[in-house]
Amino acid sequence: MSRRQIPCMDSYLDKVNISLWPRFKMVFDLYLGSLCNANVRTLWEDDIHHHYIMRRYAEFTASLVHLNVEYGDG
Repeated sequence: MSRRQIPCMDSYLDKVNISLWPRFKMVFDLYLGSLCNANVRTLWEDDIHHHYIMRRYAEFTASLVHLNVEYGDG
């Protein structure tokens, strides 16, 4: 917000970030757990369609890239 010249929103957005972070961490840990527990052999059963884990990973990565596009930090 300071870059957009609205510094009064910093404390509010910090509180929002602190309140949302535990949920994000829980969902992200569940996601990583599903990747670690995936059966690698089932990833190659069907050559026509993408595996759902690969699709979830691509969607998640695309959303993170989209959120960070303004910051230029990759």
